[in-house]
Amino acid sequence: MARAGRGSDQFPLRLPDGMRDRIKESAEAAGRSMNAEIVLRLESSFRSDKADPRRLDVRERGSEVNAEVLEHLGRLVQLLTPKED
Repeated sequence: MARAGRGSDQFPLRLPDGMRDRIKESAEAAGRSMNAEIVLRLESSFRSDKADPRRLDVRERGSEVNAEVLEHLGRLVQLLTPKED
């Protein structure tokens, strides 16, 4: 399990243009750091996955975890990407 704070596991991430600004605005509006905002949104997506009985416990899937993390990051990008009218 990752430790909280600067000793936590780190993951470099490329964001689409404008995404960083949207994360920053959302975090500031909620009184959170950008990191806390991203983690909160990822945790929320994992909680919604628990309702899906087809998913196995992460510890049982081993190498599939990386693919799932990328999938959740993709969902985060979708949530934070402005919708075109």
